[in-house]
Amino acid sequence: MTDLLFWLFAALLVVSALGVVLCPGHSSLQRARAVTERVGTTEVARVDKDLVLIDQTGRIEYEEFSLEALALLYVGGQCYALGENGLDKESTICQ
Repeated sequence: MTDLLFWLFAALLVVSALGVVLCPGHSSLQRARAVTERVGTTEVARVDKDLVLIDQTGRIEYEEFSLEALALLYVGGQCYALGENGLDKESTICQ
């Protein structure tokens, strides 16, 4: 069984962002708990301890996070920010 979480913004423009998170499962593994919500303009997905934040405006404001980026990923204890310059591993964002 696989959960599929996706984001599609209400108005598709010439340039738009689409986020997809796959949560694979297997008969011998317990499924990861996946929870989604929208907080302001930020779309949030939590998959167990991992976190995905996506915001089309280019500014993410969520709980302790405040940064210029389209997406923030906290996966396996590491943070990654996706912005105008591509993907950056930001070790100080999630501390």
